[in-house]
Amino acid sequence: LSKGVFVGVLLSAVFFVAKISKLKIVSHAENQKLRTYQVKGQIFFASVTDLANAFIYQEDIERVVIDLTEAHVW
Repeated sequence: LSKGVFVGVLLSAVFFVAKISKLKIVSHAENQKLRTYQVKGQIFFASVTDLANAFIYQEDIERVVIDLTEAHVW
């Protein structure tokens, strides 16, 4: 019985991390010099890769705004 409880808790933790690691990032280009990224969701160690990959690094932008008003940082 204790092994079953342990496996259940472990699986629950894995599914929880998978669920909250999803980020939604919306990009807005107001003009050629300004880009705004709006981040929604949970930001923690498991979502860092998605966050870093969402930015467009090839553009020549002078100013970047990262809006975290709808994000929760752990």
